[in-house]
Amino acid sequence: MLLCFLIVGFIVIPFILTFLVSQLGRLAKRMLVATLGSQSQMIYGGLGVIIHEISHAVVALLFGHHITRLQLLNFKKDSTTLGSVEHYYNTNNLYQKLGNYFIGLAPFYGCSLILYLFQKLILNVHLSFAHLGFLDVSTRPLNISTLLYFIKNSLNSIFLPFNVKTILFLVITIFISSTGFSLSKNDLKSSLKGVYPFTVILIFLGLLLTFFGKTTMMLPYIWYFINASILFAINAVIFIFITLIPLIIMYLINYFTLEVTQ
Repeated sequence: MLLCFLIVGFIVIPFILTFLVSQLGRLAKRMLVATLGSQSQMIYGGLGVIIHEISHAVVALLFGHHITRLQLLNFKKDSTTLGSVEHYYNTNNLYQKLGNYFIGLAPFYGCSLILYLFQKLILNVHLSFAHLGFLDVSTRPLNISTLLYFIKNSLNSIFLPFNVKTILFLVITIFISSTGFSLSKNDLKSSLKGVYPFTVILIFLGLLLTFFGKTTMMLPYIWYFINASILFAINAVIFIFITLIPLIIMYLINYFTLEVTQ
């Protein structure tokens, strides 16, 4: 029971949530290109690309990987990548192999954290799990009322009061979310390389806790990680929708304007 819970809580749920957010991020990037052209990925989404690549690089270094090339922005028109991080690791090192899981998913957390920092600096907002009553549910699943409360607080913190600072934050959100949350197929494949060593470590940990009769000790931490992953994903979805709404409006205006003129 504990072994399954460890794997689901630390691997399966975070990966699925990140994958779903990434699909929404890809939609935002496609809408950006469809509305403003391919160069808009650099002009408007360049900040998101930079944060995306730096997130990969920072986590790669944390897990002992050696970075051979870091390209924050790729201005070559014939290239299919907006930026890239090339790195290598010791395939016999379990810790470095485990790192692939987190390196692949890093932009999801990196963009979320950077947007939170901008939210705090520009809007003077302090969102904490404790403030949202999160710690009260850290040993059990989040319920609907808690999730709705979190969404309401997140939206209020952004839009109330609505002023010049709000507009500045919304512009930065669009610059980051239009490209930053979109994980490439290589990112996801890289992350999957770390699933096996991560599973081995969790199985070893689970067996160790079971042997010493400490299985219940780990449960609060698992729920804490699951809940944190869910709240991170919800916040990311909010940021991406803030990006999508103006892009969709602009796309529709362009579409109907073109229809009328033809």
